Amino acid sequence: FGTDKRGCSVYHARPIQCRTWPFWDSNLKNEKSWEATCKECPGSGTGKVYRLEEIEGQRKQMKI
Repeated sequence: FGTDKRGCSVYHARPIQCRTWPFWDSNLKNEKSWEATCKECPGSGTGKVYRLEEIEGQRKQMKI
């Protein structure tokens, strides 16, 4: 799905798994889980800081 602009051409229609990453229950259950998530996906834990309400909204959309 890459484009010349290094983006995703289907970003607006991405599946729920992609929309809610990394705010899955399995990633947020404890500090060790979050650290493992950040190690596996270096983009996690960087970038925009989300409010707790936003994170909880994402978590409610998908339970993994």
